[in-house]
Amino acid sequence: MSGWRSFRPSTALLAPLVFAACATPAVPTPECSRQILVTLAEPTAATAGPELAARIARSAEIGLEFVRSVGPNVFVFTLTDTASDANCEQALTRLRSDPRIRSAELDAARKRHGS
Repeated sequence: MSGWRSFRPSTALLAPLVFAACATPAVPTPECSRQILVTLAEPTAATAGPELAARIARSAEIGLEFVRSVGPNVFVFTLTDTASDANCEQALTRLRSDPRIRSAELDAARKRHGS
């Protein structure tokens, strides 16, 4: 058989799903994801962390998820970005250019000196 006669009804049901899957935009996957330590230029309430992260993330065009507060103006965040730089240096550069940020660095294990 050829043409429409060999066309099965089950194929007609699958076609919309196939077209919908092709039309769905791909969600960018973060190329870098690192935990960072951020010191703010001005002290803020420790409870402001999640809201502050959202505002800063929008302006720096990065993903920034609040992890915890370390002090009055020091926070730990998870930084994500779609840049192809695994150490997130491009994202950190954009973040550091924000006037609300005094410093932003990768959160690394720290050793005590002189003990």
